[in-house]
Amino acid sequence: MEPDRFTPKQVMLLFAGSVALMIFTSVSVLAIGIAGVIVVQVTSIAGVSVVAARLRFGPRAWAVLGMGRPPGRSLLGAALVGAGFWFINLVLSAPLVEWVGGDEEIEALGALISEAPLWLAALSIVVAPALCEEILLRGVVARSLAARWGPVLAIVVSAALFSLFHFSLPRLLPTALLGLLLAYATLQAGSIWPSVLMHAINNAVALALSAELLPPLADAMMEQPLVCLLASLTLCATGMSLLRNMK
Repeated sequence: MEPDRFTPKQVMLLFAGSVALMIFTSVSVLAIGIAGVIVVQVTSIAGVSVVAARLRFGPRAWAVLGMGRPPGRSLLGAALVGAGFWFINLVLSAPLVEWVGGDEEIEALGALISEAPLWLAALSIVVAPALCEEILLRGVVARSLAARWGPVLAIVVSAALFSLFHFSLPRLLPTALLGLLLAYATLQAGSIWPSVLMHAINNAVALALSAELLPPLADAMMEQPLVCLLASLTLCATGMSLLRNMK
């Protein structure tokens, strides 16, 4: 058992506190538009974890949160998985998303993006969630639970919490599947930076497609789905081989 970790009880309290604060602040902060997402992410999600870690562990807080330097090849592996898994996830999750009706969320996201400068949309949708959510869900939840419950249960629990954290039925399955890989990457590398990178690439692709910045990719998805799937599987397999057995 690693001493510098939150206990499972502390993990659940931190997660619950972050969610409660996020709901409370969202009511007023999100009224300012997409920039409010950054405020909520930094204060309610990352802020709670960082403050708790500093109070509990002092100067060891950054190491406890998994913010140390990762092995170099883990970043490459995470980048490859991030570049490929989004399409696999789309294929696996499409039937559920269509069944529960995710069109309204997609349209709302598109409207939110169209009303903001691209750089602000990127900060709100790509950078802030990738960093802040990884600090909480992988830095606190996955790493702490792995020290007490083992890696398998920690990965599953953190992925489930990550999925529930988004309060979205259409995104329930895709976020859970992505959460499994993010937690795996973190525990293999002993650092959250590979999962931050993977998360950022996943969100960047979603942003680019929503903003219609990648028309060739959108066309390929429609016209050559099998080729896209094979390419995605190749990227993921290569990335996972780089992530495996990092310690």
